Amino acid sequence: MEITGFYVSVRSGPRRGLLLGPFPTLEDAESAVELGRQCAQEVDQMATFYEFGTAKVTRVSTRALRPGLLNRVASRRGVDLALIAS
Repeated sequence: MEITGFYVSVRSGPRRGLLLGPFPTLEDAESAVELGRQCAQEVDQMATFYEFGTAKVTRVSTRALRPGLLNRVASRRGVDLALIAS
């Protein structure tokens, strides 16, 4: 079974990460980029200098895609990521 999701992504030089997601559509991920930037800046002062965007992840698996690294930070801010994906 093929699973696809979209994430808010971050890049700093050769380092990359999936911050928020997975979202069902590219548009949902795009609408959360600024939130991802804010969450990253909460945990890393250097995030001001990072590049933020979106990424598509597709894999063959029966398991769900992993949550974004900062999904919990967004949740602590009172943001329900499921509401973004509506």
